[in-house]
Amino acid sequence: MRDQTLLVLDSGTSNVRAVLVKAGTGEIVRKVSVKNHWIEGKEGRWEMEPEILWEHAQSAVEELFRQQADEKLLGLGFSFFGDSLIPVDENCKPLSNLIMAFDTRAWAEAAYLREEIGERAFQEIVGGPCLSMLVCSKLLWLRKNEPQIFQKARYFLHIQEYILGKLGLGVHADYTMANRKTMLDIRKREWSDRLMKAVGVEAERLGGDIQASIYTAGKIERFGRVLFNQEVPVVLGAHDSECGILGLGVVPGKEGILGNISGTYEMLGCFANEASLKQKEGVLECGCGPTRDSVILNGSSIAGAYVTWYQRQICRCPEKMFSEMEEKVCYDGKGELFFLADDDRRGSILCGLDSSTQAEQIYQAVIEGITFKLKTLLDDLERTKRETFESIVCGGGGSSSDRWMQFKADLFRRKVVRVDQAEVSALGAAMIAAIGVGYYQNFSEAASCMVHPGKIFTPDTERSKRYQKKYGMWREKYEQSF
Repeated sequence: MRDQTLLVLDSGTSNVRAVLVKAGTGEIVRKVSVKNHWIEGKEGRWEMEPEILWEHAQSAVEELFRQQADEKLLGLGFSFFGDSLIPVDENCKPLSNLIMAFDTRAWAEAAYLREEIGERAFQEIVGGPCLSMLVCSKLLWLRKNEPQIFQKARYFLHIQEYILGKLGLGVHADYTMANRKTMLDIRKREWSDRLMKAVGVEAERLGGDIQASIYTAGKIERFGRVLFNQEVPVVLGAHDSECGILGLGVVPGKEGILGNISGTYEMLGCFANEASLKQKEGVLECGCGPTRDSVILNGSSIAGAYVTWYQRQICRCPEKMFSEMEEKVCYDGKGELFFLADDDRRGSILCGLDSSTQAEQIYQAVIEGITFKLKTLLDDLERTKRETFESIVCGGGGSSSDRWMQFKADLFRRKVVRVDQAEVSALGAAMIAAIGVGYYQNFSEAASCMVHPGKIFTPDTERSKRYQKKYGMWREKYEQSF
Protein backbone atom coordinates (compact mmCIF):
# COMPACT_ATOMS: atom_id res chain seq x y z
CA MET A 1 0.00 0.00 0.00
CA ARG A 2 2.89 2.39 0.77
CA ASP A 3 3.86 2.81 -2.89
CA GLN A 4 0.43 3.92 -4.10
CA THR A 5 0.43 7.04 -6.23
CA LEU A 6 -1.60 10.23 -6.39
CA LEU A 7 -2.27 12.27 -9.50
CA VAL A 8 -1.91 16.02 -9.01
CA LEU A 9 -2.92 18.73 -11.45
CA ASP A 10 -0.79 21.74 -10.58
CA SER A 11 -2.26 24.74 -12.41
CA GLY A 12 0.28 27.54 -12.14
CA THR A 13 0.33 30.87 -13.90
CA SER A 14 3.24 29.82 -16.12
CA ASN A 15 2.57 26.10 -16.62
CA VAL A 16 0.03 23.36 -16.10
CA ARG A 17 1.66 20.25 -14.67
CA ALA A 18 0.34 16.72 -14.31
CA VAL A 19 2.35 15.01 -11.58
CA LEU A 20 2.42 11.48 -10.19
CA VAL A 21 3.45 11.44 -6.51
CA LYS A 22 4.12 8.44 -4.26
CA ALA A 23 1.81 8.77 -1.27
CA GLY A 24 4.18 7.01 1.09
CA THR A 25 7.33 9.05 0.42
CA GLY A 26 6.40 12.20 -1.52
CA GLU A 27 8.67 11.08 -4.37
CA ILE A 28 7.64 12.42 -7.76
CA VAL A 29 7.39 9.48 -10.14
CA ARG A 30 6.85 11.50 -13.28
CA LYS A 31 5.61 14.90 -14.36
CA VAL A 32 4.50 16.52 -17.60
CA SER A 33 4.40 20.28 -18.04
CA VAL A 34 2.51 22.31 -20.64
CA LYS A 35 3.34 26.01 -20.89
CA ASN A 36 0.47 28.47 -20.58
CA HIS A 37 -0.01 31.39 -22.93
CA TRP A 38 -0.65 34.81 -21.42
CA ILE A 39 -2.45 37.51 -23.38
CA GLU A 40 -0.94 40.90 -22.57
CA GLY A 41 -3.07 43.96 -23.17
CA LYS A 42 -3.04 47.66 -22.39
CA GLU A 43 -3.42 49.23 -18.93
CA GLY A 44 -1.95 46.31 -17.01
CA ARG A 45 -4.21 43.68 -18.56
CA TRP A 46 -3.22 40.01 -18.44
CA GLU A 47 -5.61 37.30 -19.58
CA MET A 48 -5.77 33.64 -20.52
CA GLU A 49 -8.26 31.68 -22.61
CA PRO A 50 -10.11 29.26 -20.27
CA GLU A 51 -10.71 26.64 -22.95
CA ILE A 52 -7.01 26.59 -23.81
CA LEU A 53 -6.19 26.20 -20.12
CA TRP A 54 -8.55 23.21 -19.99
CA GLU A 55 -6.95 21.82 -23.15
CA HIS A 56 -3.51 22.15 -21.56
CA ALA A 57 -4.72 20.30 -18.47
CA GLN A 58 -6.04 17.43 -20.59
CA SER A 59 -2.84 17.35 -22.67
CA ALA A 60 -0.64 17.14 -19.58
CA VAL A 61 -2.69 14.29 -18.07
CA GLU A 62 -2.92 12.54 -21.45
CA GLU A 63 0.86 12.60 -21.96
CA LEU A 64 1.48 11.46 -18.39
CA PHE A 65 -0.74 8.42 -18.82
CA ARG A 66 0.62 7.65 -22.23
CA GLN A 67 3.86 6.94 -20.41
CA GLN A 68 2.31 5.45 -17.24
CA ALA A 69 -0.68 3.68 -18.81
CA ASP A 70 -1.22 1.03 -16.12
CA GLU A 71 -0.89 3.36 -13.14
CA LYS A 72 -3.35 2.68 -10.31
CA LEU A 73 -4.35 5.89 -8.58
CA LEU A 74 -5.15 6.48 -4.94
CA GLY A 75 -6.77 9.81 -5.76
CA LEU A 76 -6.63 13.08 -7.71
CA GLY A 77 -5.69 16.39 -6.10
CA PHE A 78 -5.18 19.96 -7.24
CA SER A 79 -3.10 23.08 -6.76
CA PHE A 80 -4.55 26.24 -8.35
CA PHE A 81 -3.33 29.78 -8.96
CA GLY A 82 -5.58 32.33 -7.29
CA ASP A 83 -7.19 35.73 -7.85
CA SER A 84 -8.55 34.63 -11.22
CA LEU A 85 -11.97 35.55 -12.62
CA ILE A 86 -14.01 33.71 -15.26
CA PRO A 87 -17.54 34.96 -16.00
CA VAL A 88 -19.63 32.02 -17.24
CA ASP A 89 -23.21 31.44 -18.38
CA GLU A 90 -25.75 28.99 -16.90
CA ASN A 91 -23.93 26.11 -18.65
CA CYS A 92 -20.56 27.24 -17.22
CA LYS A 93 -19.42 28.34 -20.67
CA PRO A 94 -16.92 31.23 -20.45
CA LEU A 95 -18.23 34.61 -21.57
CA SER A 96 -14.77 36.17 -21.74
CA ASN A 97 -11.14 35.37 -21.10
CA LEU A 98 -9.91 34.51 -17.63
CA ILE A 99 -8.51 37.62 -15.94
CA MET A 100 -5.15 36.72 -14.43
CA ALA A 101 -3.99 37.16 -10.86
CA PHE A 102 -1.48 39.93 -11.59
CA ASP A 103 -3.83 41.92 -13.86
CA THR A 104 -3.89 45.50 -12.52
CA ARG A 105 -6.55 47.16 -14.69
CA ALA A 106 -8.89 47.68 -11.73
CA TRP A 107 -6.81 50.20 -9.75
CA ALA A 108 -9.59 52.83 -9.87
CA GLU A 109 -12.13 50.28 -8.63
CA ALA A 110 -9.79 49.29 -5.80
CA ALA A 111 -9.54 52.96 -4.80
CA TYR A 112 -13.34 53.18 -4.82
CA LEU A 113 -13.67 50.12 -2.57
CA ARG A 114 -11.08 51.49 -0.15
CA GLU A 115 -13.14 54.67 0.09
CA GLU A 116 -16.52 52.92 0.23
CA ILE A 117 -15.60 50.19 2.74
CA GLY A 118 -12.66 51.78 4.50
CA GLU A 119 -9.16 50.30 4.45
CA ARG A 120 -9.32 49.02 8.03
CA ALA A 121 -12.79 47.51 7.64
CA PHE A 122 -11.78 45.87 4.35
CA GLN A 123 -8.77 44.24 5.97
CA GLU A 124 -10.87 43.00 8.87
CA ILE A 125 -13.27 41.31 6.44
CA VAL A 126 -10.89 39.93 3.83
CA GLY A 127 -7.60 39.70 5.72
CA GLY A 128 -5.47 41.93 3.50
CA PRO A 129 -5.26 45.32 1.78
CA CYS A 130 -7.59 46.30 -1.05
CA LEU A 131 -5.59 46.09 -4.29
CA SER A 132 -6.29 46.27 -8.00
CA MET A 133 -5.29 42.61 -8.41
CA LEU A 134 -8.10 41.32 -6.18
CA VAL A 135 -11.19 39.63 -7.63
CA CYS A 136 -13.58 42.08 -5.93
CA SER A 137 -11.85 44.96 -7.76
CA LYS A 138 -11.91 43.04 -11.06
CA LEU A 139 -15.61 42.25 -10.64
CA LEU A 140 -16.40 45.91 -10.09
CA TRP A 141 -14.33 46.77 -13.17
CA LEU A 142 -16.31 44.20 -15.19
CA ARG A 143 -19.59 45.63 -13.97
CA LYS A 144 -18.57 49.15 -15.01
CA ASN A 145 -16.71 48.42 -18.25
CA GLU A 146 -18.32 45.23 -19.61
CA PRO A 147 -21.91 45.52 -18.32
CA GLN A 148 -23.32 43.08 -20.89
CA ILE A 149 -20.97 40.33 -19.77
CA PHE A 150 -21.55 41.18 -16.10
CA GLN A 151 -25.33 40.97 -16.47
CA LYS A 152 -25.27 37.82 -18.59
CA ALA A 153 -22.95 35.91 -16.24
CA ARG A 154 -24.65 33.25 -14.13
CA TYR A 155 -21.51 32.64 -12.09
CA PHE A 156 -18.19 34.33 -11.49
CA LEU A 157 -15.84 31.40 -11.14
CA HIS A 158 -12.19 30.91 -10.35
CA ILE A 159 -10.08 28.19 -11.93
CA GLN A 160 -10.86 25.56 -9.26
CA GLU A 161 -14.61 25.79 -9.87
CA TYR A 162 -14.10 25.87 -13.62
CA ILE A 163 -11.93 22.71 -13.75
CA LEU A 164 -14.14 20.77 -11.35
CA GLY A 165 -17.13 21.77 -13.45
CA LYS A 166 -15.37 20.46 -16.56
CA LEU A 167 -14.99 17.14 -14.73
CA GLY A 168 -18.74 16.99 -14.14
CA LEU A 169 -18.44 17.47 -10.37
CA GLY A 170 -20.44 20.68 -10.06
CA VAL A 171 -19.34 24.08 -8.74
CA HIS A 172 -17.18 23.59 -5.65
CA ALA A 173 -14.62 25.70 -3.81
CA ASP A 174 -12.39 25.10 -0.82
CA TYR A 175 -11.80 27.76 1.84
CA THR A 176 -8.44 28.89 0.42
CA MET A 177 -9.80 29.53 -3.07
CA ALA A 178 -13.06 31.08 -1.85
CA ASN A 179 -10.86 33.43 0.18
CA ARG A 180 -9.13 34.46 -3.08
CA LYS A 181 -12.42 35.87 -4.37
CA THR A 182 -11.83 38.53 -1.69
CA MET A 183 -15.47 38.79 -0.68
CA LEU A 184 -15.36 36.08 1.97
CA ASP A 185 -15.51 37.15 5.62
CA ILE A 186 -12.54 35.17 6.92
CA ARG A 187 -13.86 35.16 10.50
CA LYS A 188 -17.36 33.94 9.68
CA ARG A 189 -16.28 31.86 6.63
CA GLU A 190 -19.23 33.24 4.64
CA TRP A 191 -19.75 35.86 1.93
CA SER A 192 -19.70 39.46 3.17
CA ASP A 193 -22.98 41.31 2.59
CA ARG A 194 -21.16 44.63 2.81
CA LEU A 195 -18.64 43.77 0.09
CA MET A 196 -21.22 42.13 -2.18
CA LYS A 197 -23.34 45.28 -1.99
CA ALA A 198 -20.37 47.51 -2.82
CA VAL A 199 -19.44 45.35 -5.82
CA GLY A 200 -23.05 44.80 -6.89
CA VAL A 201 -23.08 41.00 -6.95
CA GLU A 202 -25.30 38.40 -5.29
CA ALA A 203 -24.04 35.45 -3.22
CA GLU A 204 -25.57 32.85 -5.57
CA ARG A 205 -23.41 34.16 -8.41
CA LEU A 206 -20.17 33.70 -6.48
CA GLY A 207 -20.10 29.92 -6.73
CA GLY A 208 -21.20 26.82 -4.89
CA ASP A 209 -20.62 25.27 -1.48
CA ILE A 210 -17.38 25.99 0.37
CA GLN A 211 -15.61 23.02 1.93
CA ALA A 212 -12.29 22.06 3.51
CA SER A 213 -9.48 21.40 1.02
CA ILE A 214 -9.52 17.69 1.93
CA TYR A 215 -13.18 17.30 0.89
CA THR A 216 -13.84 14.60 -1.72
CA ALA A 217 -16.09 16.05 -4.43
CA GLY A 218 -16.81 12.70 -6.11
CA LYS A 219 -15.25 10.06 -8.33
CA ILE A 220 -14.42 10.19 -12.02
CA GLU A 221 -13.54 7.62 -14.68
CA ARG A 222 -12.08 10.13 -17.12
CA PHE A 223 -10.28 13.46 -17.12
CA GLY A 224 -11.87 15.12 -20.13
CA ARG A 225 -10.79 13.00 -23.07
CA VAL A 226 -8.39 10.91 -20.93
CA LEU A 227 -9.98 7.62 -19.85
CA PHE A 228 -8.74 6.09 -16.59
CA ASN A 229 -8.72 2.34 -15.91
CA GLN A 230 -10.58 2.84 -12.61
CA GLU A 231 -12.80 5.22 -10.68
CA VAL A 232 -10.63 7.90 -9.08
CA PRO A 233 -11.65 9.92 -5.98
CA VAL A 234 -11.29 13.67 -6.56
CA VAL A 235 -10.20 15.86 -3.64
CA LEU A 236 -10.82 19.62 -3.90
CA GLY A 237 -7.25 20.77 -3.36
CA ALA A 238 -6.26 24.36 -2.58
CA HIS A 239 -4.69 27.63 -3.65
CA ASP A 240 -1.11 27.07 -4.79
CA SER A 241 0.36 29.23 -2.04
CA GLU A 242 -1.24 27.17 0.71
CA CYS A 243 -0.28 23.97 -1.12
CA GLY A 244 3.28 25.23 -1.39
CA ILE A 245 3.55 26.07 2.30
CA LEU A 246 2.33 22.56 3.17
CA GLY A 247 4.78 21.10 0.64
CA LEU A 248 7.60 22.78 2.56
CA GLY A 249 6.59 20.91 5.71
CA VAL A 250 5.10 24.03 7.34
CA VAL A 251 1.83 22.70 8.74
CA PRO A 252 -0.82 23.89 11.22
CA GLY A 253 0.53 23.72 14.77
CA LYS A 254 4.23 23.67 13.80
CA GLU A 255 6.07 26.67 15.22
CA GLY A 256 9.50 28.22 14.66
CA ILE A 257 9.85 27.79 10.89
CA LEU A 258 8.70 29.92 8.00
CA GLY A 259 8.02 28.81 4.44
CA ASN A 260 9.33 30.60 1.32
CA ILE A 261 7.79 29.61 -2.01
CA SER A 262 10.09 30.77 -4.79
CA GLY A 263 8.44 31.12 -8.18
CA THR A 264 6.20 33.49 -10.15
CA TYR A 265 5.45 34.99 -6.76
CA GLU A 266 7.97 34.99 -3.91
CA MET A 267 5.90 34.22 -0.84
CA LEU A 268 6.61 33.94 2.86
CA GLY A 269 3.99 32.18 4.97
CA CYS A 270 3.14 30.16 8.05
CA PHE A 271 0.05 28.99 9.86
CA ALA A 272 -1.19 31.11 12.72
CA ASN A 273 -4.03 31.45 15.23
CA GLU A 274 -7.11 33.65 15.22
CA ALA A 275 -5.27 36.35 17.19
CA SER A 276 -3.20 37.04 14.08
CA LEU A 277 -6.33 38.41 12.41
CA LYS A 278 -6.24 41.34 14.83
CA GLN A 279 -2.53 41.98 15.38
CA LYS A 280 -0.96 41.56 11.93
CA GLU A 281 1.61 44.15 10.94
CA GLY A 282 2.41 46.00 7.70
CA VAL A 283 1.04 44.64 4.41
CA LEU A 284 0.71 41.05 5.55
CA GLU A 285 -2.39 39.08 4.66
CA CYS A 286 -4.38 36.67 6.81
CA GLY A 287 -6.32 34.03 4.96
CA CYS A 288 -8.25 30.82 5.28
CA GLY A 289 -6.21 27.66 5.59
CA PRO A 290 -7.08 24.21 4.22
CA THR A 291 -9.43 23.39 7.11
CA ARG A 292 -12.31 25.48 8.44
CA ASP A 293 -10.47 26.49 11.62
CA SER A 294 -6.99 27.10 10.17
CA VAL A 295 -5.50 30.53 9.41
CA ILE A 296 -2.52 31.31 7.20
CA LEU A 297 -0.38 34.43 7.59
CA ASN A 298 1.60 35.46 4.53
CA GLY A 299 2.98 38.12 2.25
CA SER A 300 4.27 38.02 -1.30
CA SER A 301 6.47 39.81 -3.79
CA ILE A 302 5.92 39.54 -7.53
CA ALA A 303 8.93 37.92 -9.17
CA GLY A 304 7.92 36.29 -12.45
CA ALA A 305 6.60 39.39 -14.21
CA TYR A 306 9.78 41.39 -13.46
CA VAL A 307 12.10 38.55 -14.47
CA THR A 308 10.06 38.10 -17.66
CA TRP A 309 10.42 41.82 -18.37
CA TYR A 310 14.18 41.51 -18.03
CA GLN A 311 14.23 38.39 -20.17
CA ARG A 312 12.23 39.99 -22.97
CA GLN A 313 13.57 43.52 -23.00
CA ILE A 314 17.18 43.31 -21.88
CA CYS A 315 18.59 39.79 -22.15
CA ARG A 316 20.08 39.12 -25.58
CA CYS A 317 19.94 35.31 -25.22
CA PRO A 318 16.75 34.68 -23.21
CA GLU A 319 16.92 30.90 -23.64
CA LYS A 320 20.28 30.87 -21.78
CA MET A 321 19.47 33.64 -19.32
CA PHE A 322 19.28 31.70 -16.06
CA SER A 323 22.44 29.66 -16.59
CA GLU A 324 24.41 32.73 -17.71
CA MET A 325 23.16 34.97 -14.93
CA GLU A 326 23.87 32.30 -12.31
CA GLU A 327 27.52 32.39 -13.37
CA LYS A 328 27.84 36.19 -13.55
CA VAL A 329 25.93 37.59 -10.56
CA CYS A 330 27.72 38.25 -7.29
CA TYR A 331 25.48 38.85 -4.28
CA ASP A 332 28.03 40.60 -2.07
CA GLY A 333 26.10 43.72 -1.03
CA LYS A 334 28.50 46.04 -2.85
CA GLY A 335 26.35 46.88 -5.88
CA GLU A 336 25.00 50.43 -6.21
CA LEU A 337 22.00 49.68 -8.45
CA PHE A 338 18.53 49.56 -6.88
CA PHE A 339 15.32 48.11 -8.33
CA LEU A 340 12.12 49.50 -6.83
CA ALA A 341 8.70 48.15 -7.77
CA ASP A 342 5.11 48.83 -6.73
CA ASP A 343 3.37 45.50 -7.36
CA ASP A 344 -0.18 46.86 -7.33
CA ARG A 345 0.35 49.55 -9.99
CA ARG A 346 3.25 47.67 -11.64
CA GLY A 347 5.40 50.78 -11.55
CA SER A 348 9.15 50.15 -11.32
CA ILE A 349 12.30 52.25 -11.09
CA LEU A 350 16.00 51.51 -11.60
CA CYS A 351 18.19 53.79 -9.49
CA GLY A 352 21.91 54.18 -10.13
CA LEU A 353 21.87 53.26 -13.81
CA ASP A 354 24.66 54.70 -15.95
CA SER A 355 26.44 54.01 -19.24
CA SER A 356 28.78 51.47 -17.63
CA THR A 357 25.99 49.30 -16.18
CA GLN A 358 26.16 45.69 -17.34
CA ALA A 359 23.14 43.49 -18.13
CA GLU A 360 23.92 41.12 -15.25
CA GLN A 361 23.95 44.05 -12.81
CA ILE A 362 20.39 44.92 -13.82
CA TYR A 363 19.34 41.29 -13.34
CA GLN A 364 20.98 41.22 -9.92
CA ALA A 365 19.24 44.46 -8.93
CA VAL A 366 15.87 42.96 -9.93
CA ILE A 367 16.48 39.85 -7.80
CA GLU A 368 17.73 41.98 -4.90
CA GLY A 369 14.65 44.24 -5.11
CA ILE A 370 12.31 41.24 -5.05
CA THR A 371 14.18 39.81 -2.06
CA PHE A 372 14.33 43.11 -0.18
CA LYS A 373 10.53 43.10 -0.33
CA LEU A 374 10.64 39.65 1.31
CA LYS A 375 12.86 41.03 4.07
CA THR A 376 10.17 43.63 4.82
CA LEU A 377 7.59 40.84 4.99
CA LEU A 378 9.82 38.76 7.28
CA ASP A 379 10.08 41.66 9.72
CA ASP A 380 6.28 42.10 9.64
CA LEU A 381 5.74 38.38 10.21
CA GLU A 382 8.02 38.28 13.24
CA ARG A 383 6.36 41.32 14.79
CA THR A 384 2.93 39.80 14.20
CA LYS A 385 3.83 36.36 15.54
CA ARG A 386 5.83 37.83 18.44
CA GLU A 387 8.60 35.36 17.69
CA THR A 388 11.86 35.01 15.79
CA PHE A 389 11.88 32.29 13.16
CA GLU A 390 14.85 29.98 13.56
CA SER A 391 14.92 28.92 9.92
CA ILE A 392 13.27 29.53 6.58
CA VAL A 393 12.38 26.53 4.44
CA CYS A 394 12.48 27.23 0.72
CA GLY A 395 11.24 25.43 -2.39
CA GLY A 396 9.91 26.12 -5.86
CA GLY A 397 11.60 26.88 -9.17
CA GLY A 398 13.60 29.87 -7.90
CA SER A 399 15.14 27.82 -5.11
CA SER A 400 17.36 25.97 -7.61
CA SER A 401 19.80 28.91 -7.57
CA ASP A 402 22.41 28.31 -4.85
CA ARG A 403 23.54 31.93 -5.11
CA TRP A 404 20.04 33.28 -4.53
CA MET A 405 19.55 30.94 -1.57
CA GLN A 406 22.83 32.12 -0.03
CA PHE A 407 21.81 35.74 -0.62
CA LYS A 408 18.56 35.10 1.24
CA ALA A 409 20.45 33.61 4.18
CA ASP A 410 22.78 36.64 4.26
CA LEU A 411 19.96 39.17 3.98
CA PHE A 412 17.55 37.46 6.37
CA ARG A 413 20.30 36.50 8.85
CA ARG A 414 18.59 33.15 9.17
CA LYS A 415 19.37 29.60 8.19
CA VAL A 416 17.73 28.80 4.85
CA VAL A 417 16.85 25.17 4.18
CA ARG A 418 16.04 24.04 0.66
CA VAL A 419 13.74 21.02 0.48
CA ASP A 420 14.84 18.26 -1.85
CA GLN A 421 11.63 18.48 -3.90
CA ALA A 422 11.25 21.72 -5.83
CA GLU A 423 7.63 21.03 -6.86
CA VAL A 424 6.30 22.10 -3.48
CA SER A 425 2.80 23.11 -4.62
CA ALA A 426 2.29 19.72 -6.26
CA LEU A 427 3.62 18.00 -3.14
CA GLY A 428 1.30 20.00 -0.88
CA ALA A 429 -1.66 19.15 -3.13
CA ALA A 430 -0.65 15.48 -2.91
CA MET A 431 -0.60 15.74 0.90
CA ILE A 432 -4.12 17.22 0.85
CA ALA A 433 -5.32 14.46 -1.48
CA ALA A 434 -3.69 11.75 0.65
CA ILE A 435 -5.52 13.00 3.74
CA GLY A 436 -8.75 13.40 1.79
CA VAL A 437 -8.77 9.73 0.73
CA GLY A 438 -7.80 8.55 4.23
CA TYR A 439 -4.16 7.57 3.58
CA TYR A 440 -2.96 9.91 6.35
CA GLN A 441 -4.85 11.20 9.37
CA ASN A 442 -3.48 14.75 9.44
CA PHE A 443 -0.94 17.15 7.92
CA SER A 444 1.76 16.48 10.51
CA GLU A 445 1.72 12.78 9.67
CA ALA A 446 1.74 13.47 5.94
CA ALA A 447 4.61 15.99 6.19
CA SER A 448 6.77 13.63 8.26
CA CYS A 449 6.61 11.03 5.48
CA MET A 450 6.48 13.17 2.33
CA VAL A 451 8.67 16.27 2.96
CA HIS A 452 12.46 15.91 3.12
CA PRO A 453 14.98 18.70 3.90
CA GLY A 454 17.95 19.19 1.58
CA LYS A 455 20.83 21.67 1.38
CA ILE A 456 21.28 24.22 4.19
CA PHE A 457 22.59 27.78 3.67
CA THR A 458 23.94 29.74 6.65
CA PRO A 459 24.55 33.52 6.81
CA ASP A 460 27.98 34.98 6.09
CA THR A 461 28.69 37.67 8.70
CA GLU A 462 30.43 40.22 6.48
CA ARG A 463 28.03 39.96 3.54
CA SER A 464 25.12 40.12 5.96
CA LYS A 465 26.39 43.40 7.42
CA ARG A 466 26.71 44.94 3.96
CA TYR A 467 23.23 43.80 2.98
CA GLN A 468 21.62 45.21 6.12
CA LYS A 469 23.04 48.59 5.11
CA LYS A 470 21.96 48.24 1.49
CA TYR A 471 18.48 47.08 2.57
CA GLY A 472 18.13 50.23 4.68
CA MET A 473 19.03 52.34 1.64
CA TRP A 474 16.54 50.40 -0.50
CA ARG A 475 13.73 50.98 2.01
CA GLU A 476 14.44 54.70 2.12
CA LYS A 477 14.39 54.96 -1.69
CA TYR A 478 11.23 52.82 -1.88
CA GLU A 479 9.33 54.95 0.64
CA GLN A 480 10.34 58.11 -1.20
CA SER A 481 9.23 56.70 -4.57
CA PHE A 482 5.86 55.06 -3.83
